[in-house]
Amino acid sequence: MKISPHWPRRISAAAALALIVLTAGCAASNPAGSGGSPKAPTPSATPVGEVASYMEPVPAGRYQMKFSAAEPDSPVAEVTVPRGFRVFGDEGNALWDSDSDAGDAGAGGGGLTFWTVWEVAKDPCKAGADMNQFYDPGTSVKDLAAALMRQKYRVGPEPRPVEFAGYKGLYLELGLAKGLDVKKCAGIDTHAFVAWHSRQSDRSKYSNDSIDRIWILDVKGERLIVNETHKAPAGDPRLDKMVKSLTIRPRT
Repeated sequence: MKISPHWPRRISAAAALALIVLTAGCAASNPAGSGGSPKAPTPSATPVGEVASYMEPVPAGRYQMKFSAAEPDSPVAEVTVPRGFRVFGDEGNALWDSDSDAGDAGAGGGGLTFWTVWEVAKDPCKAGADMNQFYDPGTSVKDLAAALMRQKYRVGPEPRPVEFAGYKGLYLELGLAKGLDVKKCAGIDTHAFVAWHSRQSDRSKYSNDSIDRIWILDVKGERLIVNETHKAPAGDPRLDKMVKSLTIRPRT
């Protein structure tokens, strides 16, 4: 409320009190002050399961992804998804190139998946048919990185320290040994080569020229894994952009 410059110089005590009350009421009705309406809160990303189910295409947008078998109050990932991807699996933790064949990383494409890892396979080529291949790799970031480096048929440089999506961890880039034919591994369809599993899902879906980029992160004491998969050598620029857009935040 603005006071006119022609306001009388002398007013009664009662009138002054009324003026104070009225002015306070005006200020309380506008929390943003003289700047106008308060800013609306930034909307969070939409859980991907609200827009698409298993094997359904995902409209372009920003989505919330779960980490497979994570606790109900665990953090979630948020990622900007272009057209051309679909939900893979039923946990809301996997996005896959819509042009990919059911059993491989697709023509120039691949996927982006989010995990907690329970057990790792010693020989992923046998793990689809032999559960004895799986073992507990230990609980730390280093434990899991070391276990993946020891897997049979895995090739790649040593893990390196990284800070990704605001959290520290280790980064691995792993391919498959030359001469391996994934389709001849023990297993059925997409489960012929199984690298690890959570308590709910298997990490399979490989082709002979698959490249795994793996970020193993310590997120406030919880080990969470981001896995981007593409076919060598070129990869998929869309997946690169998705990785760069990724954030990890507390679940709301």
